[in-house]
This record gives sequence, structure tokens and C-alpha cells, in this order.
Amino acid sequence: MVMGLFYWYLDKNIGKTLARNMVFAQLNNSMIKNLFSRIRPYVVNDSIDCLKVVEPGYDIYDMNKQGYSFPSGHATNVSSIVFTIYNSLKRKKILSIGLIVIVLVSISRFALGVHYPSDVIVGSLFGCLIVYVLAYLDKKIDKKIMYILLGLYALIGVFFCTSNDYYSTLGLYIGFVFGELFEEKFVNFKNTNNLLKGIIRTLLGGLLFIGISYVLKLPFDKEVLEAHNNFAYFYRVFRYGFTCFIVIGVYPILFKYNLLKSKD
Repeated sequence: MVMGLFYWYLDKNIGKTLARNMVFAQLNNSMIKNLFSRIRPYVVNDSIDCLKVVEPGYDIYDMNKQGYSFPSGHATNVSSIVFTIYNSLKRKKILSIGLIVIVLVSISRFALGVHYPSDVIVGSLFGCLIVYVLAYLDKKIDKKIMYILLGLYALIGVFFCTSNDYYSTLGLYIGFVFGELFEEKFVNFKNTNNLLKGIIRTLLGGLLFIGISYVLKLPFDKEVLEAHNNFAYFYRVFRYGFTCFIVIGVYPILFKYNLLKSKD
């Protein structure tokens, strides 16, 4: 929704940068998690209570569902958001507020029993690093070439990743790339200065993402979707990729109509 607020309403270019940075940071986070396979602290130590599971409704000891501990995905995600916005707008107030948010989110992760302090420290630093590495590559490499190289790198994870979050995020990356290229070539929408239209765009986009993802689950039983086999992994990539493509590339076509159009 943070990405959507920028992409559909405030500043399309910052929104695209946010989406790319967040998704690629999470892809790397998932790959590192699967490489280290660090078990969550509540599993290792019985005296630590898990106050809020990562994936409700699943066995809290199933790391393929709950994800591994190192590094923290939440810390990585919020750090990539904060530093992308700061790097785009260069406002110290944003950085100050953002650092407070990063600290609070990080504390919440080990306070809930799902991470070690080292997980959130490394996760926060990693999210920041991804933002500035990609910003550097923006200046050195053509965008399409960079997307291809990042995609090839991300595909390495299919050889060793077994957690759902990797395949979900891989789908988001693929959907984002094709959605952005489609939007640039065939849609090319404009941001709006109208607050009400901006809010409507963002809310509808969020609901559309949830709705499409839900509908694509319907043809299969939960056991099929959550199995750890090639079909389940492929369909997860397809489901998230298709959904992301629609909301990034196709949904903005509606902005040509009166309720959502850019002319104020």
C-alpha cells in the first residue's frame, strides 16, 4: 500500500523504485534465509513464547510456512521503504521518522519471539544496502538490462529455496517487471493532485490485488496450493506474478475515466 500510494497517486517514478527495491530486497532476504536456515528462537528455546506467528493457521514449527529467522524480512522490508523514500526525496525529516519506524519494527520482531536481535540488525542494514546498490546500478546500466540481470540472479533461488515467501516474491518481481514495461508502452498514466482520487486509486488497487489473488486460489484445494512441490511453487509464482502485472500494468487504464482520471 505504501508503494501504491506513491505509484498510483503521489509520484509514479518513486512508486516504481519502491516496488523494485522492496521486492528485490525481499527476494534476497528469502534466499539468504534458505541458505542459513536459522530456526526461529521460540523453536530453539522453550522459555521463549511466540506471541504472533508469521503465517497464522499453520504449524508454528513448520519453517517452510513460517520462514526462517535470519535475517528479518520485516526489518529488511521497512528499511528498504524508508531509505528508498529518503534517497528519492532527500529530506532529513523523512530519514529521522523512518529510523524511528525501523527501530520500533525491529524491536517488535524479537519482542514477539520470532527473531533474534541479530536478525533485525542485519535485516535493517541489508534493506538499506539493497537500496543504494540498485541506485548505483540505475546510473550504470540500462533499465531493461538491469531487470534481466536481477531476474537471472533471483532465479538461482529455485535450486535451493523451499519456503513460500521466496516463490511469492519471485512472482511479484516478474509481475512488476512486465507490468511496468506494459504500463510504459501502452498506458503511461499520470499522477493526480486530487486527494480523493488518489485515495480511491490506492484503495481500489489494494482491493484488486487481494481479490485477484483470492480468485486464483479457488481452482485448487489448500493442500495443493501449500504443498512443497514443483507445481505448487510454479503456481505460486504465477499467482503473484499475474496479480502484480494486473495492478501495476493494466489497472491504471481505468485512470482515463472520470472517477480516476488525472485531469483535475
